[in-house]
Amino acid sequence: MNVLDSIARQARAHPDRTAVINDGDAISYSALWRSAAGVAAHLVRAGIQQGQCVAVSGLRMQADLVVVMALARIGAISTYFRAGQTDAVRREIFARNQVVAWIGHPDAIGGDDIKLIPIGDLVQPLGEDAVLPPLVSGLDDQVWRIASSSGTTGVSKSIPFTHARTARQQQLSFEAWPIQADEKLLLLADLGIGFSLGHCMQQLSAGATVVFLKELLAPEMAASLKRDRPTRILSTPAVMTRLTGYLRRLPESERFKPDSLRSVMLGGSIVPPGLRAEVRQLLCPNLIVNYGSTEMGSTARAGVQIAREHPGAAGRLVPWVEGQAVDVAGNPLPPGQTGILRFRSPVMVQGYVGDEKATAAAFRDGWFYPGDTGSIDEGRIVRLGGRSDDVINLLGVKLDPSRVEEALNSHPSVKESAVTLSAQASRRPVLVLLVVAADESAPPQESALKAHVIASMGSLHEPSRVQVVASLPRTDAGKLARAQLPSLADGTQARGNEIST
Repeated sequence: MNVLDSIARQARAHPDRTAVINDGDAISYSALWRSAAGVAAHLVRAGIQQGQCVAVSGLRMQADLVVVMALARIGAISTYFRAGQTDAVRREIFARNQVVAWIGHPDAIGGDDIKLIPIGDLVQPLGEDAVLPPLVSGLDDQVWRIASSSGTTGVSKSIPFTHARTARQQQLSFEAWPIQADEKLLLLADLGIGFSLGHCMQQLSAGATVVFLKELLAPEMAASLKRDRPTRILSTPAVMTRLTGYLRRLPESERFKPDSLRSVMLGGSIVPPGLRAEVRQLLCPNLIVNYGSTEMGSTARAGVQIAREHPGAAGRLVPWVEGQAVDVAGNPLPPGQTGILRFRSPVMVQGYVGDEKATAAAFRDGWFYPGDTGSIDEGRIVRLGGRSDDVINLLGVKLDPSRVEEALNSHPSVKESAVTLSAQASRRPVLVLLVVAADESAPPQESALKAHVIASMGSLHEPSRVQVVASLPRTDAGKLARAQLPSLADGTQARGNEIST
């Protein structure tokens, strides 16, 4: 088999159906398939062989998709690398993934230690005698994609996906949530994010349409809602915050609510209550919040009913996932009791590429440990605590930052927040609240936020400083980059207004 088998069937059965709308331009299934085949031919000429890993970086979403499909077609492996990261990080990732070449724009890529294939070379017309490489089959247990973990702790890990596991995951998802051929999925998340690429491939496998934009800028996103009339949106909280902020600030005469939308799905990080309310008000009442990981895929979902009946829950486990809360010895805890969360499913990956230590820590006895704490009740409802490796040690007192952030985010003057330690001013660690204001013209009051935290969490959680920032640092997947918070609080990154006691 090949992960592209189902897309190939759609191209044969419905060649003229729209597969992709790229910045307003419709591309049929047959045209998409021919484009990927042509790029595959250029890759073979460039010496790329089955089983080799090629990095893709800095491409627009449609080009990214075509290159990923071309590599899968010939049995090669694609991996994503974000342009702009340091050469040291790039070399580490490339060595770990055994990358043999890099596809991108020459002017955006540095370093000459690995073969560069400019994207322009891959879209040149083929000669009349050119032979298109066949779709390689029999790749069930072979890797087609190496994704990266979110890197919330500062170091990302390499996660391999085989053809068979991806196809099985698509099948399970189709059975739970069928995709209709008339659906248009507006992807407001980079394809380098596993959450985004997975839903893109799933949409195409079902014969439906994916909508891409050249850039994820708020005016372009809003224009697409009117022009392309998507039925679904998939995004991260960080990108969605930009879109809802833009829609909220539109003059009264230009405001609109898209009537084509059936649902909006957000994933990749915690979705603050204020953002949930704005999505329901400005876009679509049917908001679905996805809890998962690159290693597991979708693990739990919270739709309208679950949000109403179980406020604050991460969602209900998807049908093919089993989950438990356990103690430090790995013993299962009673339903509803908080502990260390672990999950397993028939489509989870089995380890990381080139990192035996991380594999041993996260994959144990057939279970995946994402590093989160929380509980799972008898109805399979998941409630999150925080990450076990995010616990803050404040002079011997252990604090869960996610609980403080949840309390802060419930204050009407706070859009989103993060909690960290800073030792720069006092030379001993103090608790700092980093806050993004709900209204930029009316920053939160330090006394009000302190009182709110103390009332919600107790005096042990009283902060020493409240700092208003324009935005919080996030990973490519939109998750909070906690490793960068101390430098933001200490002032070694650009910082906003400070309110101190």
